[in-house]
Amino acid sequence: MISLMSVHTVAPGREEEYVAIQRMLWAKTWELEPETVRYEHYRATKPGQFVSILTFKDLAAFLEHQIADYHDDVAWDGLFIEHELQWIDPIPGAHTLAQSEIPPLPADIDEKRKVYADMLPSERPQWWGPILAHKEALA
Repeated sequence: MISLMSVHTVAPGREEEYVAIQRMLWAKTWELEPETVRYEHYRATKPGQFVSILTFKDLAAFLEHQIADYHDDVAWDGLFIEHELQWIDPIPGAHTLAQSEIPPLPADIDEKRKVYADMLPSERPQWWGPILAHKEALA
């Protein structure tokens, strides 16, 4: 499983456009991507700031989501004045989702997927520690 968080501030005056895009993406993602586990979007406290929490079965499912026509074809240019993507790791014993596994990219990854993969760290941060078996996580 793999989870990530996107924190982004939308350009002033484009908030409703962003909300419409996310509603469209939400509907398409749940309709067409069976390997999606979580796909949630929130307004944050700061004006124009939004947070998305996403979980996919694996890295391949996340990259498929990113290159899907309905996602990749969105006119993202100029929409954000700030945008940060981070892998996030559910805390064992304090979350229902499995920990994030971030495998190395395949050597033969195509350029479109690589663009999206390169937006995030390529490995599991060491400070997260090892992925625990379910029994260990509950102990």
